[in-house]
Amino acid sequence: MNTEAAMELQMRLAKEALAMLVIHPTFDVQLYRESIMEIGEAWELPADATLEALALIEHERLAIQKAGEGGVVQHILPEEELPMHATGTETLDNVWDLFETSLRTESTKGRTVLYNMARTLEETQNLLDWIEKTEEEKQV
Repeated sequence: MNTEAAMELQMRLAKEALAMLVIHPTFDVQLYRESIMEIGEAWELPADATLEALALIEHERLAIQKAGEGGVVQHILPEEELPMHATGTETLDNVWDLFETSLRTESTKGRTVLYNMARTLEETQNLLDWIEKTEEEKQV
C-alpha cells in the first residue's frame, strides 16, 4: 500500500460512514472519523486528504440535522456511490488495508481503533454472508 491507496481507504471509510448515516441517521460514526485520522497519521498523508474525508461525514450529518426528524434529507452523495451492500471482496480489501495500516501505527490506541473499524466493517457489511461453501461442504 502507498499514500495514494491510503487516501483512497480514507475516502472508502468516509463513504461507509455516509452509507450508515443514510440507513440509520442517528448512527454514531465516531469510529469512522477516528480511523480516517489514524490512517492519515500512519501514512503521513497531507492534512487536506484527511480533512476532505472527514468533511464528507460532517456535511452528511449536518444535512440530516437540517432535515430534522421525518424531513427529506439532501444527501451529500447519491446512494449508488455508497457501499450500501459492499461485496465480500470489497470488505476484505478494506479490512486488509486497515491491517496494513495498523502495522505502521505506533500506538496501541491507534491499532485498537483500526481493529475495531475492521470488525465493524465485517459486521455492517455482513462479511460472513459472502462465504460460500464448497460442493463437499454443501453435502454435509
